[in-house]
Parts: sequence; structure tokens; C-alpha cells
Amino acid sequence: MRLLTRSQSQTVDQLAQEEYGLDSETLMESAGAAVAEEVHLIVKEKKKRILILIGPGNNGADAFVVARLLKRKGFQNIHCVLILPAANPSALWKKQKDRAQVSEIHAIEASEEKMQIEISEADYIIDGVFGTGLNRTIPTQVSRLFELINRKNKMVIAIDAPSGLNVDTGWPQDLALKAQITVTFGLCKPGFYLAKGPSYCGRIKRYGIGFPDSLLKSQAQTHFAFGARSAARLMPKRPNFSHKGTYGHVEIVGSSVHYPGAGILASKAAGRAGAGYVSLLSFGSLFSDIVKLPEVIYQNLLEVPFQPNQKHAFVVGPGLGGDQAEKVLAVIQKLIKAKISHVLLDADALNVISDQKEISFPPAWVLTPHPGELSRLMNVSAEQINRDRSAWAIRAAQKYGCIVCLKGFRTVVATSKKSVIVLSGNSSLSKAGAGDVLSGIIGAFLAQGLDSLEATLLGVYLHGRVADEWVRSGKDKISLLPSDLIDLMPQVSQKIRDQV
Repeated sequence: MRLLTRSQSQTVDQLAQEEYGLDSETLMESAGAAVAEEVHLIVKEKKKRILILIGPGNNGADAFVVARLLKRKGFQNIHCVLILPAANPSALWKKQKDRAQVSEIHAIEASEEKMQIEISEADYIIDGVFGTGLNRTIPTQVSRLFELINRKNKMVIAIDAPSGLNVDTGWPQDLALKAQITVTFGLCKPGFYLAKGPSYCGRIKRYGIGFPDSLLKSQAQTHFAFGARSAARLMPKRPNFSHKGTYGHVEIVGSSVHYPGAGILASKAAGRAGAGYVSLLSFGSLFSDIVKLPEVIYQNLLEVPFQPNQKHAFVVGPGLGGDQAEKVLAVIQKLIKAKISHVLLDADALNVISDQKEISFPPAWVLTPHPGELSRLMNVSAEQINRDRSAWAIRAAQKYGCIVCLKGFRTVVATSKKSVIVLSGNSSLSKAGAGDVLSGIIGAFLAQGLDSLEATLLGVYLHGRVADEWVRSGKDKISLLPSDLIDLMPQVSQKIRDQV
């Protein structure tokens, strides 16, 4: 699914008028009609009190259209309030205000005291204050208004985007208005799915409002979302005439005497995700631990030759331990020298490369850091990374020359030119070992022939979807174990395949 950033949305608006002959008034009428239709579907009693918050820009002009069309649909109790009246409103804003007045809809400037009464008495609130265009600090009186509405827990319907939300990052600019429904135009925005965006947007309804598909596609080239339909298309097929060699060989370079479980989790996950062969390669003797997985081939890492093979994928890092940094770096360098195309670096492998000043990787390699690991790779704080996950994932991909999978809510998979937000997962995954399971799953999809971006996206989606199904079935988020992810994969994989 393509997404539009704030600046791209503005470009779409401009080009729609300049190159496609769609004037701004027509687009505004279509936007207002979309919101009015959603309100009509939600509000069953037309005597309900609807409070419409009208801002000083185009979002406020949209709100005037909504008010006028709701009255035409028979709603009788509409109250419009001007928020931050503009000293020099646009001609279109004034035109929409005049049209509303002709329909006997009058917008008032309300004091803080009056607004408290209006909010308390409202059954529904329509947010037409800022939309996607906000690029400045929210005035204190507006922040107080948003805080009051959020505290009252009213049903809020946002026009295009919740006011105050940064639609690129998913963080409130200062304080944002929480919506239960967001009616957005053209395409959805990255910030709807990142950070706090989902909790501020509520249910998202998208309307094209007349923007040509070719225009939207030409501009929405950098940010995407990956969900159930995309995952179903990528699930590897399993024809009856195939054999174990068809599905490749995942070689997990992991585990150590102190951390045997990480490599075992990754190995078992790789097998469960469909790999034909799974090997666990370690520096030390783990025979007493590996008997727990009779399906897995165990080898001493020092005895394994690295040879290019399109059916082989290497996962390096789970459980190797920090005391083997030089050996781990030597393995990574051997893989580069041998021109192994399918390699995933995780955990201790990421810590090793963070100490290297100059290192880059083949473009098909995959790095899977969480924000703490990426902070070391990029020499910035984890907090800074989480403030703009998509941007930092792209920067990391540019620095290291390969695909970067930035884990967390939500996981972002990036190349040097684009980022993809994966629409699955929840906080039940916040446990040691969950990342090892993910590495094994991605490794299995690499071995089965998916390209690196596809394998990473599908692996992340499946991993997160299992966690979502765990919660959906009534189980508490705190109780999920990484081994549960592996046990539940069969039924969830089938659901994805069947698009259930």
C-alpha cells in the first residue's frame, strides 16, 4: 500500500490543479462530501449535537463544507466554532464560510469557558482544525482545548488527519487531538501507522476524492505499508512434486556455551517457516543442547567452508556472545569475500559491526537491529531514532548499502530509497528471544527463493501476526514466550495463505 508524506500530499494537491485541471474548490467539495457521508453512516439520530471545530486553513474550509452537507442530509443540531480565526483567511476559506451562512450555519468565536460547555454538550466532534498541513508549534489555548476534548473521551472524527499529529512520524507535534475515526484523502500517511499514530487516528477511512491514480502513484514512491494481502501473495508455494532441496538450506551462525537458546530458537523457527535444511554452526561444543532439535544439523563453525549457493541463506548473530567479537567479525568478512548473497546479521553480529568505522555490505544482505542496536550503528540516541523511524531506517540502509529491518512498533524495513511499515505486531513481542525467532523465519524465506526485501517483509509480518493472533484469542500480552511464536506459526501461516 502506497503512502503519502506531508510534502508529497501538498505536491499532489498542487499538481492535481496545475496538470490535471482539478480546481481546489472541487477537491474541497469532494473531501467535505466524504466526511459528511462517514458521519451520516455513524450518527443514526439526526438530532444528535455535532460540534465542528474550524481551523484557519484549508482543513477549516473543508469543515465548512461538512457542516453545510450535513445540514442538507437532515442533521438539525450543528454547532460550528472558529479555532484560531485567521487575520487574512484565503479566498476559498471565506467562500466556504459564506456558503455555510447562506445555509444558516453560523460559526462563532468561543471563549475558553464557552468551549468547555460546547465540548461537554457535544455528542460528536468533527476536527477541522489543522489536518496534515501543520508545521508550527500549537498555541497554548489550542493545546488546552485538545487536552480537554481528549479527557472528555468524546467521539471525534478527524478531517484528513488528527490535528496536531505529525503525519510523517506518528508523533504529536505538541499535543494532538485523539480521533476515533480519521477520514483521509488521496492516500494514507506514514504517521498513521507509526509510533503513537494508531492511537490518535483510530479507524482510518480513505477516500480518493478525485485524485488520478497515476498522480498518486507518481508521488507516492518512498513510503509504503505491508499488510495481509501483500503477505498472502508472497507466501511460498509447496507443490507435491517438490523435495527438501527445493526449499533451501538455512545456516544459523549462532549460540554459545553461555547462550545456547538463541541459536536453537532461530533454527527451529527456520524449519517451521519452511526451510528444507537447517544447520546450526557454532564455535563451541553444543551437542548436549542440540539434541533438543533432532531436525537440525549441528556443525563446528571452524570446519564449515563458505561457498556461494543461491539455495543457502546465512543468519549470523543469535547467541554468539560478546566475548567472541573477533571470531564473529572474521565470519562476516569470510561471507563477504566468498560473495554469499543471502546473509542476515542480527544481535551480536550487529554489535561487532558497530565498532567498524568503514564497513558496507552487498545490497541483498539484511540487518535487523532494534533501536538500541541501530543507535550504536548510527551513533545517535535510540530516542532520536524512534522520533522518525522511517527516516533513520533509510539512512542506515544508505550507510551500510543493504536492507535494514528496524524492529519495534511498528517495524520498518528500508532500502536506500524507500521504507515499508509492516502492519502487524504488538508489545507481547518485547521479550528476549523473539528477535532470534524472527531471524530464523526471514532466513527460511531467503532460502526458499524470495528476494531479500520480500523475505524480510513476509518474515516480519508473519512474526507479528502470530503475536496479534495470540492477543486476539484472549491471551494476555505478558504471557507470550518466543517458543510460543514457533508453535503457533503453522495455523497462522495457513490463515495468511487463505487470507483469513
